[in-house]
Formats: sequence, structure tokens, C-alpha cells
Amino acid sequence: MTETFESVDWDEVDGGKSLPSTRISLALAGFLAVVVLFCYDYVALPPTRPTFVAVGPHIDLGFFLVTPMTWNFVQSDWLFVPAVWAVLLFVCWPLASSARLRQRYWRVIRRRPLAIASLVYLTAVVVVGFLGPLLWQASINMPHSFQPPAFLWGPARVADPCLGTETTERCYGTLRYPLGTTPFGKNMIPVLFTGAHVAVKVALITGTIIVPVATVVGSIAGYFGGRLDTLLMGYVDVQQTIPAFVAYIVLSYWGRSLFLFVAVFGLLSWGGLARLVRSEAIQRSEDAYVLAAQSAGASDARILLTHVIPNVSNAAIVGLTRQIPTIILIEAAISYMDLNDIMIASWGEIAAQGIHSFSAAFPYVYWIALWPVLALAFTVVSASILGDAIRDGLDPKNAN
Repeated sequence: MTETFESVDWDEVDGGKSLPSTRISLALAGFLAVVVLFCYDYVALPPTRPTFVAVGPHIDLGFFLVTPMTWNFVQSDWLFVPAVWAVLLFVCWPLASSARLRQRYWRVIRRRPLAIASLVYLTAVVVVGFLGPLLWQASINMPHSFQPPAFLWGPARVADPCLGTETTERCYGTLRYPLGTTPFGKNMIPVLFTGAHVAVKVALITGTIIVPVATVVGSIAGYFGGRLDTLLMGYVDVQQTIPAFVAYIVLSYWGRSLFLFVAVFGLLSWGGLARLVRSEAIQRSEDAYVLAAQSAGASDARILLTHVIPNVSNAAIVGLTRQIPTIILIEAAISYMDLNDIMIASWGEIAAQGIHSFSAAFPYVYWIALWPVLALAFTVVSASILGDAIRDGLDPKNAN
């Protein structure tokens, strides 16, 4: 809940220094821990040793193989972990600690069945995106390639051997592979979980770059105005003339990676949100509680941190709910065009494999492209629907 004129403790508005809040302290401690772990991983650990290894048994449940968790950090993981930490502190913590905030959002969402369904679906995507690749890793099994999904059928000539019922032309799927297998014999379920992990990475990392940068730049520009506003907005104008998609294609000449994608789109996609925040900051700068803080002698930095930024960050969050689905779609498009790291099995990469198999020689191998395309479509639509609900929840008219 943001502060209002009535709730401000004017005894503390003295323009002096204040101790950092608990969340800020924890955020800094978490980021420092990541830096230390990064140095340990790249300096002390051998290149062939995973960053984290959990000892445990392999549990084979037939179509489900549980393996001990092994996580070898790559470049994008060093951005992903701080992003998750920031979301836990600045999104999950306020929701968990404020019953009023939870009720405010629930009042808006419960009136919309589609928003509830979207929330459930996106929660499932986040959970399997986090835990799925750690618990269930797809392995290559060439003799089981092109197995059709359970209760459906595919061409018998490519599923050799057919694990289910086989006729002259058809091979029917079994529950061993409920969603079928890829051209390399990988179970489609853990493959889709890996794609969900990539989508969650893209959303969290780009979001945690875009929101802070847009909020800080827009707030400073709107609050101070004048030459500083002209300078910052002029930079935004120049930056927006460089499409992130084009910048990624140019930079990918020196190496394609998910790290490069999230860095480019995170650092070049905040301009529009900064303008939204600037407009809000201009309005907040004329509010009574800001004018009262100025009259009490509070410093500009104190006013920005205490009164302006907490009341304008909602504009960036609302804009981000529209931008994240677009970025996820762009990542899938880049993967489909083979402009990504082919070792990262995003939904776009999986769909590309299926469509290439479909068009090359196997006209009935539809499931390899179908499942990732459906997952991508449901994710984008659900994010848009839930974004509308979040926007209404942040509307002051719905505060009571």
C-alpha cells in the first residue's frame, strides 16, 4: 500500500539519512551472495563440475523418471537468480504480508472467470518452469523417436518400433509417452517443461530490468523537469530508434545465447514505460503530500524514494503486463528462425523442430509442433488477461 498525506510520519521527514528497509537490505545481501557464488563458480570450480549437485536415488515410475537435481549455472542463470530474489522480495512479500492488498486484487479477479483460469495456468507454468527441468530431464532415446501421443495415432513407417498398437499405416500412442516423443526420442512432457523454464526466465529477467530502470528514469525526469527531463527523454527518443530485435540480430553475430536476448530486450525495451512513469511523476509532484514534504525541508532524494517512486511504479508494472507477452513471442520467433542458441529448448525451438519434421518427410508428425504452440498461445493469452486484471487492481478506484 502506498503512502498518502494522512499516513506519512512527518517527524521522519527531516531530509536526513535513514536506515535502509528490510527488503532493500535483503535485496543487497542476496545480490552480494550471487556475486560471491559467481566468482566461486568461475574461479574455484572445475569447468566440468556442475554448480549444484544434489545426491539422491533415481526413481523410475515408468513414464516418469525422477533424477537427483543437478544445476550447472549458465550465463542467463546469473541474471535469473537475482530476478527471482527481487520478485520474492518486492512482489511476493507485499502480497503475503498485506491482507488488504490480497483482498484488493482478489475482488477484481474473482469477478472474472477467465482471469482466475489464467492465474491458475500461469501459476502452473511458473511451477513446472522452476521445478520441471530439475526433477525430470528429457534424455535422447532414438529407438523411441516419433511415438505419437496416447489415444492418438501417427505414421507407422516412422515410429519404428511402435510401442503401442500398430496397423499397416498407423501407430497408436501409449501412456508411456502421454504427449508423444520428439525426433530424438525425448519425452515431450519434460521437453515442454524446459520450454516453460525458458519462458519464465525471459519474463522474470526482462521484467526485473525494465521496471526499475523505467521507474527511476521516468521518476527523475518527471520530478525535476527542465534540462534533466529534456536530456533523459532525448536519450529515450534515441534509444527507441534502435529496435531491440535488430540489435539482437547484429550482436548475435558474435554469439547467440539467452543471456544476450534478455540483456538486449531488457536494456532496450524500457523507453515506453519510462514515459508512462514520467507522466505519473509529473502529476505526483503536484500532490499535497509531496508539496508538504518539500515545505518540511525533505531532500529531493528522500521525496523521490519515499513519495514519488512508490506512487508511480504501478504505471511501469501495468505497462509491463502488456510488454512481457510480446517479448515471450519474440523469443519464440527468434528460436523458430534459428537465430537462438539451439541448445536451449524453448517453445519456439521445439515448434521449429516439429514443423521441420512435418514439412520434410513426415506429414502426420503433428504433435511435436502442436504442444509447444498451444503452450505458447495459452501463456501469451493468459498473461494478457491477467494483466488486465492487475491493471484494474492497481486502479485507485478499486482500492476500497
